[in-house]
Amino acid sequence: MLWLSSATLWAINNEQEQQFLYYFYAAVNAIDNEQYDKALILLDFCEQIHPQDGTTKDYLGAIYNAMGNTSRAQKYFRQAYECAPQDCWQRYTELLLQNAQNVNDSVNTKVQKRNLKTARSVLEKTVQLLPKNEDAWNMLLNAYTQSQQWKKALTAQDHIDRIVGYNTYSALTRYRIYMAWQKPKEAIQAIDDYLQYDPREYRFLLFKGDLMVQARQYVEAFVTFATIGDSLANIEQIDGAYLAYEKALELYPEHPYVLNNYAYLLATHNGDLKRAEWMSQKTIQTDPNNPIYLDTYAWILYLQGQQSLAAFYARKALEYAEDDTQREEIVEHLRQINEP
Repeated sequence: MLWLSSATLWAINNEQEQQFLYYFYAAVNAIDNEQYDKALILLDFCEQIHPQDGTTKDYLGAIYNAMGNTSRAQKYFRQAYECAPQDCWQRYTELLLQNAQNVNDSVNTKVQKRNLKTARSVLEKTVQLLPKNEDAWNMLLNAYTQSQQWKKALTAQDHIDRIVGYNTYSALTRYRIYMAWQKPKEAIQAIDDYLQYDPREYRFLLFKGDLMVQARQYVEAFVTFATIGDSLANIEQIDGAYLAYEKALELYPEHPYVLNNYAYLLATHNGDLKRAEWMSQKTIQTDPNNPIYLDTYAWILYLQGQQSLAAFYARKALEYAEDDTQREEIVEHLRQINEP
Protein backbone atom coordinates (compact mmCIF):
# COMPACT_ATOMS: atom_id res chain seq x y z
CA MET A 1 0.00 0.00 0.00
CA LEU A 2 1.38 3.38 -1.02
CA TRP A 3 1.62 6.02 1.66
CA LEU A 4 3.59 9.20 2.24
CA SER A 5 4.87 10.43 5.57
CA SER A 6 3.80 13.79 6.91
CA ALA A 7 7.29 15.09 6.07
CA THR A 8 6.62 14.39 2.38
CA LEU A 9 3.40 16.36 2.11
CA TRP A 10 4.72 19.77 1.14
CA ALA A 11 3.22 21.95 -1.62
CA ILE A 12 4.09 20.86 -5.16
CA ASN A 13 5.02 24.25 -6.53
CA ASN A 14 8.35 23.89 -8.23
CA GLU A 15 10.17 21.63 -10.63
CA GLN A 16 12.37 19.93 -8.00
CA GLU A 17 9.40 18.81 -5.94
CA GLN A 18 7.60 17.49 -9.00
CA GLN A 19 10.73 15.51 -9.89
CA PHE A 20 10.71 14.01 -6.41
CA LEU A 21 7.15 12.74 -6.78
CA TYR A 22 7.83 11.45 -10.30
CA TYR A 23 10.81 9.40 -9.11
CA PHE A 24 9.00 8.28 -5.95
CA TYR A 25 5.92 6.89 -7.70
CA ALA A 26 8.09 5.29 -10.40
CA ALA A 27 10.09 3.60 -7.60
CA VAL A 28 6.92 2.28 -5.97
CA ASN A 29 5.79 0.86 -9.32
CA ALA A 30 9.21 -0.80 -9.74
CA ILE A 31 8.94 -2.32 -6.24
CA ASP A 32 5.50 -3.70 -7.06
CA ASN A 33 7.07 -5.42 -10.09
CA GLU A 34 10.06 -6.62 -8.00
CA GLN A 35 12.45 -4.49 -10.09
CA TYR A 36 14.57 -3.69 -7.07
CA ASP A 37 17.68 -2.41 -8.85
CA LYS A 38 15.60 0.11 -10.76
CA ALA A 39 13.74 1.11 -7.58
CA LEU A 40 17.03 1.69 -5.75
CA ILE A 41 18.22 4.10 -8.44
CA LEU A 42 14.94 6.01 -8.41
CA LEU A 43 14.82 6.22 -4.61
CA ASP A 44 18.43 7.39 -4.60
CA PHE A 45 17.29 10.35 -6.71
CA CYS A 46 14.47 10.97 -4.23
CA GLU A 47 16.92 10.91 -1.33
CA GLN A 48 19.18 13.43 -3.05
CA ILE A 49 16.24 15.78 -3.64
CA HIS A 50 14.76 15.41 -0.16
CA PRO A 51 17.30 13.77 2.21
CA GLN A 52 15.04 14.00 5.27
CA ASP A 53 12.02 12.22 3.81
CA GLY A 54 11.22 9.25 6.04
CA THR A 55 9.10 7.42 3.49
CA THR A 56 11.95 7.29 0.97
CA LYS A 57 14.26 5.76 3.54
CA ASP A 58 11.53 3.37 4.67
CA TYR A 59 11.11 2.07 1.12
CA LEU A 60 14.87 1.75 0.75
CA GLY A 61 14.87 -0.37 3.88
CA ALA A 62 12.05 -2.50 2.49
CA ILE A 63 13.97 -3.12 -0.72
CA TYR A 64 17.17 -4.15 1.05
CA ASN A 65 15.15 -6.38 3.36
CA ALA A 66 13.50 -8.06 0.37
CA MET A 67 16.96 -8.57 -1.13
CA GLY A 68 18.19 -10.22 2.09
CA ASN A 69 20.50 -7.41 3.18
CA THR A 70 19.07 -7.03 6.69
CA SER A 71 21.89 -4.92 8.10
CA ARG A 72 21.43 -2.27 5.43
CA ALA A 73 17.66 -2.56 5.73
CA GLN A 74 17.87 -1.94 9.48
CA LYS A 75 20.08 1.11 8.86
CA TYR A 76 17.52 2.69 6.51
CA PHE A 77 14.58 1.77 8.71
CA ARG A 78 16.31 3.46 11.63
CA GLN A 79 16.93 6.61 9.59
CA ALA A 80 13.32 6.56 8.38
CA TYR A 81 12.09 6.36 11.97
CA GLU A 82 14.36 9.23 13.02
CA CYS A 83 12.95 11.37 10.19
CA ALA A 84 9.28 10.43 10.70
CA PRO A 85 8.71 8.58 14.00
CA GLN A 86 4.94 8.70 13.76
CA ASP A 87 4.87 7.13 10.29
CA CYS A 88 7.96 4.93 9.99
CA TRP A 89 8.06 2.84 13.16
CA GLN A 90 6.44 -0.39 12.02
CA ARG A 91 8.90 -1.90 9.54
CA TYR A 92 11.79 -0.87 11.76
CA THR A 93 10.46 -2.61 14.87
CA GLU A 94 9.27 -5.64 12.88
CA LEU A 95 12.80 -6.20 11.62
CA LEU A 96 14.32 -5.64 15.06
CA LEU A 97 11.98 -8.21 16.62
CA GLN A 98 12.55 -10.64 13.77
CA ASN A 99 16.32 -10.33 14.12
CA ALA A 100 16.04 -10.83 17.87
CA GLN A 101 14.10 -14.06 17.35
CA ASN A 102 16.50 -15.38 14.74
CA VAL A 103 19.59 -14.92 16.92
CA ASN A 104 19.97 -18.03 19.07
CA ASP A 105 23.66 -18.72 19.61
CA SER A 106 25.41 -17.37 22.69
CA VAL A 107 27.95 -15.43 20.62
CA ASN A 108 25.20 -13.12 19.38
CA THR A 109 23.24 -12.81 22.63
CA LYS A 110 24.34 -9.18 22.93
CA VAL A 111 22.98 -8.47 19.45
CA GLN A 112 19.68 -10.08 20.38
CA LYS A 113 19.40 -8.06 23.58
CA ARG A 114 20.29 -4.85 21.78
CA ASN A 115 17.65 -5.44 19.10
CA LEU A 116 15.00 -6.18 21.73
CA LYS A 117 15.92 -3.15 23.77
CA THR A 118 15.78 -0.89 20.73
CA ALA A 119 12.45 -2.35 19.62
CA ARG A 120 10.96 -1.83 23.08
CA SER A 121 12.22 1.76 23.20
CA VAL A 122 10.83 2.62 19.77
CA LEU A 123 7.49 0.96 20.48
CA GLU A 124 7.13 2.60 23.89
CA LYS A 125 7.60 5.99 22.22
CA THR A 126 5.20 4.99 19.44
CA VAL A 127 2.33 4.11 21.78
CA GLN A 128 2.80 7.48 23.43
CA LEU A 129 2.43 9.13 20.03
CA LEU A 130 -0.33 6.75 18.90
CA PRO A 131 -2.07 5.56 22.09
CA LYS A 132 -4.99 3.96 20.22
CA ASN A 133 -2.92 2.08 17.66
CA GLU A 134 -3.66 -1.61 18.22
CA ASP A 135 -0.77 -2.79 16.01
CA ALA A 136 1.77 -0.79 18.00
CA TRP A 137 0.49 -2.19 21.29
CA ASN A 138 0.50 -5.74 19.94
CA MET A 139 4.10 -5.37 18.80
CA LEU A 140 5.07 -3.92 22.15
CA LEU A 141 3.38 -6.89 23.83
CA ASN A 142 5.46 -9.16 21.60
CA ALA A 143 8.64 -7.30 22.54
CA TYR A 144 7.86 -7.62 26.24
CA THR A 145 7.14 -11.35 26.00
CA GLN A 146 10.36 -11.93 24.04
CA SER A 147 12.17 -10.08 26.84
CA GLN A 148 10.26 -12.06 29.50
CA GLN A 149 8.94 -8.83 30.99
CA TRP A 150 5.69 -10.45 32.02
CA LYS A 151 4.16 -7.64 34.08
CA LYS A 152 4.69 -5.13 31.29
CA ALA A 153 3.25 -7.62 28.80
CA LEU A 154 0.08 -7.87 30.88
CA THR A 155 -0.11 -4.08 31.09
CA ALA A 156 0.18 -3.90 27.29
CA GLN A 157 -2.68 -6.39 27.01
CA ASP A 158 -4.75 -4.17 29.31
CA HIS A 159 -4.26 -1.31 26.84
CA ILE A 160 -5.23 -3.54 23.91
CA ASP A 161 -8.41 -4.52 25.75
CA ARG A 162 -9.29 -0.88 26.17
CA ILE A 163 -8.93 -0.39 22.41
CA VAL A 164 -10.68 -3.50 21.04
CA GLY A 165 -12.46 -4.93 24.08
CA TYR A 166 -11.97 -8.09 26.10
CA ASN A 167 -12.18 -11.18 23.90
CA THR A 168 -10.89 -14.71 23.31
CA TYR A 169 -7.47 -13.51 22.15
CA SER A 170 -7.05 -11.38 25.24
CA ALA A 171 -7.81 -14.29 27.55
CA LEU A 172 -5.60 -16.64 25.54
CA THR A 173 -2.72 -14.16 25.67
CA ARG A 174 -3.04 -13.82 29.42
CA TYR A 175 -3.13 -17.59 29.82
CA ARG A 176 0.06 -17.98 27.76
CA ILE A 177 1.85 -15.18 29.60
CA TYR A 178 1.10 -16.73 32.98
CA MET A 179 2.15 -20.17 31.73
CA ALA A 180 5.46 -18.80 30.41
CA TRP A 181 5.83 -16.98 33.74
CA GLN A 182 5.30 -20.33 35.50
CA LYS A 183 2.25 -19.12 37.36
CA PRO A 184 -0.30 -21.94 36.83
CA LYS A 185 -2.78 -20.62 39.41
CA GLU A 186 -2.99 -17.28 37.66
CA ALA A 187 -3.27 -19.10 34.32
CA ILE A 188 -6.25 -21.07 35.64
CA GLN A 189 -7.79 -17.85 36.93
CA ALA A 190 -7.41 -16.27 33.48
CA ILE A 191 -9.28 -19.25 32.06
CA ASP A 192 -12.01 -19.11 34.71
CA ASP A 193 -12.45 -15.38 34.10
CA TYR A 194 -13.04 -16.00 30.43
CA LEU A 195 -15.38 -18.94 31.03
CA GLN A 196 -17.62 -16.61 33.01
CA TYR A 197 -17.67 -14.43 29.90
CA ASP A 198 -18.23 -17.35 27.47
CA PRO A 199 -18.89 -20.70 29.18
CA ARG A 200 -19.12 -22.55 25.83
CA GLU A 201 -15.50 -21.84 24.86
CA TYR A 202 -14.21 -25.42 25.06
CA ARG A 203 -10.58 -24.55 24.28
CA PHE A 204 -10.27 -22.84 27.65
CA LEU A 205 -11.84 -25.80 29.41
CA LEU A 206 -9.24 -28.01 27.74
CA PHE A 207 -6.47 -25.63 28.83
CA LYS A 208 -7.72 -25.99 32.38
CA GLY A 209 -7.53 -29.75 32.12
CA ASP A 210 -4.00 -29.50 30.73
CA LEU A 211 -2.98 -27.43 33.75
CA MET A 212 -4.39 -30.10 36.04
CA VAL A 213 -2.28 -32.70 34.24
CA GLN A 214 0.81 -30.53 34.73
CA ALA A 215 -0.06 -30.33 38.41
CA ARG A 216 -0.39 -34.17 38.42
CA GLN A 217 -4.06 -33.91 39.32
CA TYR A 218 -4.81 -36.77 36.96
CA VAL A 219 -8.21 -37.83 38.28
CA GLU A 220 -9.49 -34.24 38.31
CA ALA A 221 -8.14 -33.70 34.80
CA PHE A 222 -9.76 -36.91 33.56
CA VAL A 223 -13.14 -35.91 34.98
CA THR A 224 -12.76 -32.45 33.43
CA PHE A 225 -11.97 -33.84 29.97
CA ALA A 226 -14.77 -36.44 30.13
CA THR A 227 -17.30 -33.82 31.25
CA ILE A 228 -16.19 -31.44 28.50
CA GLY A 229 -16.56 -34.22 25.91
CA ASP A 230 -20.11 -34.98 27.04
CA SER A 231 -21.09 -31.30 27.16
CA LEU A 232 -19.73 -30.57 23.71
CA ALA A 233 -21.33 -33.69 22.25
CA ASN A 234 -24.70 -32.50 23.60
CA ILE A 235 -24.38 -29.14 21.82
CA GLU A 236 -23.03 -30.69 18.60
CA GLN A 237 -19.50 -29.27 18.87
CA ILE A 238 -18.17 -32.55 17.59
CA ASP A 239 -14.51 -31.72 16.94
CA GLY A 240 -14.17 -30.30 20.44
CA ALA A 241 -15.82 -33.38 21.91
CA TYR A 242 -13.42 -35.66 20.02
CA LEU A 243 -10.44 -33.71 21.36
CA ALA A 244 -11.74 -33.81 24.93
CA TYR A 245 -12.36 -37.57 24.82
CA GLU A 246 -8.89 -38.14 23.35
CA LYS A 247 -7.33 -36.22 26.23
CA ALA A 248 -9.36 -38.22 28.75
CA LEU A 249 -8.24 -41.51 27.20
CA GLU A 250 -4.60 -40.39 27.30
CA LEU A 251 -4.97 -40.47 31.08
CA TYR A 252 -7.11 -43.62 31.40
CA PRO A 253 -7.03 -45.46 28.05
CA GLU A 254 -9.54 -48.19 28.96
CA HIS A 255 -12.11 -46.28 30.96
CA PRO A 256 -15.43 -47.79 29.76
CA TYR A 257 -17.56 -44.67 30.27
CA VAL A 258 -15.42 -42.51 27.95
CA LEU A 259 -14.87 -45.36 25.50
CA ASN A 260 -18.62 -45.86 25.20
CA ASN A 261 -19.52 -42.21 24.74
CA TYR A 262 -16.68 -41.61 22.31
CA ALA A 263 -17.57 -44.73 20.31
CA TYR A 264 -21.23 -43.71 20.08
CA LEU A 265 -20.27 -40.19 18.97
CA LEU A 266 -18.03 -41.58 16.23
CA ALA A 267 -20.78 -43.95 15.10
CA THR A 268 -23.46 -41.30 14.92
CA HIS A 269 -21.35 -38.59 13.25
CA ASN A 270 -19.75 -40.44 10.34
CA GLY A 271 -16.60 -41.20 12.27
CA ASP A 272 -14.25 -44.19 12.17
CA LEU A 273 -16.64 -47.14 12.65
CA LYS A 274 -13.84 -49.69 13.04
CA ARG A 275 -12.31 -47.69 15.84
CA ALA A 276 -15.75 -47.17 17.36
CA GLU A 277 -16.36 -50.93 17.28
CA TRP A 278 -13.01 -51.61 18.95
CA MET A 279 -13.71 -49.10 21.74
CA SER A 280 -17.25 -50.36 22.27
CA GLN A 281 -16.04 -53.95 22.38
CA LYS A 282 -13.64 -52.99 25.18
CA THR A 283 -16.56 -51.65 27.24
CA ILE A 284 -18.59 -54.86 27.10
CA GLN A 285 -15.49 -56.88 27.94
CA THR A 286 -15.15 -54.73 31.06
CA ASP A 287 -18.86 -54.66 31.94
CA PRO A 288 -20.72 -57.35 29.90
CA ASN A 289 -24.13 -56.72 31.50
CA ASN A 290 -24.28 -52.97 31.05
CA PRO A 291 -27.32 -52.22 28.83
CA ILE A 292 -25.93 -48.86 27.63
CA TYR A 293 -22.64 -50.39 26.49
CA LEU A 294 -24.45 -53.33 24.84
CA ASP A 295 -26.83 -51.00 23.02
CA THR A 296 -23.93 -48.87 21.71
CA TYR A 297 -22.14 -51.98 20.47
CA ALA A 298 -25.31 -53.25 18.78
CA TRP A 299 -25.84 -49.95 16.98
CA ILE A 300 -22.24 -49.80 15.74
CA LEU A 301 -22.57 -53.34 14.38
CA TYR A 302 -25.81 -52.37 12.66
CA LEU A 303 -24.18 -49.37 11.00
CA GLN A 304 -21.57 -51.73 9.58
CA GLY A 305 -24.23 -54.01 8.11
CA GLN A 306 -24.02 -56.80 10.69
CA GLN A 307 -27.79 -56.97 11.39
CA SER A 308 -28.03 -60.40 12.97
CA LEU A 309 -25.17 -59.82 15.40
CA ALA A 310 -26.49 -56.33 16.11
CA ALA A 311 -29.95 -57.75 16.92
CA PHE A 312 -28.36 -60.27 19.31
CA TYR A 313 -26.62 -57.55 21.34
CA ALA A 314 -29.66 -55.25 21.22
CA ARG A 315 -31.86 -58.02 22.71
CA LYS A 316 -29.22 -58.63 25.34
CA ALA A 317 -29.19 -54.91 26.16
CA LEU A 318 -32.98 -54.97 26.49
CA GLU A 319 -32.69 -57.87 28.89
CA TYR A 320 -30.50 -55.84 31.25
CA ALA A 321 -32.32 -52.50 30.82
CA GLU A 322 -32.90 -50.84 34.19
CA ASP A 323 -35.72 -48.37 33.49
CA ASP A 324 -38.34 -47.40 30.93
CA THR A 325 -36.18 -44.71 29.35
CA GLN A 326 -33.43 -47.21 28.59
CA ARG A 327 -35.95 -49.76 27.31
CA GLU A 328 -37.59 -47.26 24.96
CA GLU A 329 -34.28 -46.30 23.34
CA ILE A 330 -33.13 -49.90 23.00
CA VAL A 331 -36.51 -50.99 21.58
CA GLU A 332 -36.29 -48.23 18.95
CA HIS A 333 -32.78 -49.35 17.98
CA LEU A 334 -33.93 -52.98 17.81
CA ARG A 335 -36.88 -52.01 15.61
CA GLN A 336 -34.56 -50.27 13.13
CA ILE A 337 -32.10 -53.17 13.20
CA ASN A 338 -34.85 -55.68 12.42
CA GLU A 339 -36.36 -53.63 9.58
CA PRO A 340 -36.02 -55.46 6.22
